[in-house]
Amino acid sequence: MAVLDLQTLLDYEVPDRDSQFKVTLMPPGSFSRNVSERRGRAAPEVFEAARIPLEDGGSLTLVAQAGPPELLSFQGLFPIALLGFGLVMSYLLIMGRSVLGAYERQTRELNVAGQQFRSLFSQSPDAIFAVDEQGYYQSLNSMAENIVKLGPEDVGTTHFLDVLNAGRINECDQRRFEAAFRAAASGQTQSFEVRFASPDGAEPRDYEADMLPVLVDGRVTGVFIIGKDITERLQAQESERILKRSLESSDNGVIVVDHRSRDLPVVFVNPAFCQMTGYTESELLGATVKLLAGPETDRQDIDLIDRATTAGQPLSLTMKSYRKDGTPFWNQISLAPVSDDRRVVTHYTAIMRDISERKEQEGRLAYQATHDALTGLGNRALFEDRLDHDFSLARRYGKLLAVLFIDLDEFKPINDTLGHKVGDRLLISVAVRLKGILRPSDTLVRFGGDEFVLILPNLGHASEAEDVAERILGELSKPHRIGRHELHISASIGISLLEDSMDHAERLLQQADMAMYKAKQQGRDTYEVYSPDLDDSLSKRVTLRNDLQEALKTNQLSLHYQPQVDQTGAVCGLEALVRWKHPSKGYVSPADFIPVAEETGQIIQIGKWVTAQACNDARYLAERGLLKGRMAVNLSPMQFHRPNFLNTVQDILEETGLEAGLLELELTEGILMKDTASAIQTLNALANIGIATAIDDFGTGFSSFSYLRDLPVDKIKIDRSFVSQITTSEKNAAVCKGVIGLAREMGLKVVAEGLKPAPRPVRSPAMGVRPSRGTSLQGRWHCPS
Repeated sequence: MAVLDLQTLLDYEVPDRDSQFKVTLMPPGSFSRNVSERRGRAAPEVFEAARIPLEDGGSLTLVAQAGPPELLSFQGLFPIALLGFGLVMSYLLIMGRSVLGAYERQTRELNVAGQQFRSLFSQSPDAIFAVDEQGYYQSLNSMAENIVKLGPEDVGTTHFLDVLNAGRINECDQRRFEAAFRAAASGQTQSFEVRFASPDGAEPRDYEADMLPVLVDGRVTGVFIIGKDITERLQAQESERILKRSLESSDNGVIVVDHRSRDLPVVFVNPAFCQMTGYTESELLGATVKLLAGPETDRQDIDLIDRATTAGQPLSLTMKSYRKDGTPFWNQISLAPVSDDRRVVTHYTAIMRDISERKEQEGRLAYQATHDALTGLGNRALFEDRLDHDFSLARRYGKLLAVLFIDLDEFKPINDTLGHKVGDRLLISVAVRLKGILRPSDTLVRFGGDEFVLILPNLGHASEAEDVAERILGELSKPHRIGRHELHISASIGISLLEDSMDHAERLLQQADMAMYKAKQQGRDTYEVYSPDLDDSLSKRVTLRNDLQEALKTNQLSLHYQPQVDQTGAVCGLEALVRWKHPSKGYVSPADFIPVAEETGQIIQIGKWVTAQACNDARYLAERGLLKGRMAVNLSPMQFHRPNFLNTVQDILEETGLEAGLLELELTEGILMKDTASAIQTLNALANIGIATAIDDFGTGFSSFSYLRDLPVDKIKIDRSFVSQITTSEKNAAVCKGVIGLAREMGLKVVAEGLKPAPRPVRSPAMGVRPSRGTSLQGRWHCPS
């Protein structure tokens, strides 16, 4: 019997088999069992079996199969192990690269952080000092070096106290600095302000200092000192504080609004604004300024403000605003834009003043400027404005317009005798009565003194103006009760009516004025309507006045001398008579130009010239023995009542060299009526000098025998109106006879004006007397000088 190891034989026959290829000899029965065991496993990719019979009747089964190796076999486990190794190696590789990247990133970040720190340190606008825990400088940036004036060579060897001592710092700030450093070195952050001047002698600057401890491993190894220059900021804060305090203490209301917001909310108000408007600060902050508007606020003013704020422009205006309680006030506003550094308007400042009192004062002044303070009527300014207005309307719509010029008669004597207070009350009474006659459209003004002017627009007929004038005269004629006085007053009224040819409104006033003067001439207490002949007369007077002024400048005036003869026919005196020969009009009658000269005051210049010329000619005649008697010169009332009259006469006598005894001054009775006491004093002064005086035109005025008794006069001149008719009128002859007889008894000389002297003694039968001693005749002969 032989035993063979068939597996060894198979291993020899199939040496390259592995777990993927397998050949097996199996005893009978084992094949089926093996197959049943594998039913639950994965089927091999190749499976073959063959039965091999044996001689003894037995058999063997040869099985060959190929497929995936067994999981637990080497071949099955090897890939798994290899895969796991690869995964581990990959993980280690990835982790290594990740760690390396993280390291590189960390290194980069540290490098960047270092650069950023160095940039922050070196480029910082603030001064940064790094000191150790002992206080020695370890590093400084450029700003710090500029402040303490240290360089790199000073690092590590200079203590901060050395810098403080080298510069200028007050004792209090230095103690604060040292205490802060000790606290920072102990780990406490410090912040404070200090004033320090650099060692180079610069002006002290203000700094905001922060001390930060440097911690390494939890231990303080140094201190960072950061100094920020806040000089400009403190100055700005101080300026802002001063400005704010100034605004708060200002009497003007100040309000600031935010221009960046559409509603312009309020961001600042001062107490004066709150007091002005009645609002509290809390009510105003955030509110819109339009709360000051009210029902009478002009919409145009609001539009002006809106346009100005939209355009970013300043604005000044006066508008009516309202307080919290609804009362209005006049608000003078000045708006000013506030811009930022980019010149963009961010806010608006409004300064406001309550000018209600000034407005009221302006209203009163405006009223006073156009109204009479005494009567409350309009004045000349208001008249001119209303006249222009009514004149334009009348011309435009073809309406009739009238102007009445009202002048009170004999008001001045009342004013002078009873006093100005009574006169003023009388004017007020007149004004009240005149206003009672007016229509609402009429305008009554006081021109000044006792003159009133009335404008009557929209008249239906010219007679309506005359009706108004009659009502005025009737109303004024009623007694005026002024205190204990019952006064009567009348008026002269001139009426002018608008004409189609009239181009200027002032012409109406001129015509009414001329008509009023004509009413005065008609006896007063009446009215007169303007007519063209009045204009011609006035034009002639104006022309005459201008020509007379030119005559005074160009010596167109001359003197003619009228002789006075005695009863023997001999010349016993001369009277100087002024004559005017116009270059183109010839001789102008004294009856025409003397009244004009007296009205305009030109009579003063004329009288002075006549007196001086007559005295000069009299001296010339006297030196040659040709002057018999005195040189008579007429005086005007205005000339006689001048305060310097006596001095003027004495100066003329002195300049001309004429003796005072050769001069005779003639005065009318009217001169003696005004201020009789002063006239007597002046006549006595003339008599003391040696100058004779005569009463001219005796009998035509308010003749009074008391004048002859009291006044130091030497001569009486009987007016020619009596003398010229003594041969035809017994009454005139009787007057002359009575005056001559009275003068004889009083020792006065008499001159009869208007007789032509004869070459032989003259006898006037009508007088019943022969001219005796002291009686002279004055003829009409004119002897040019």
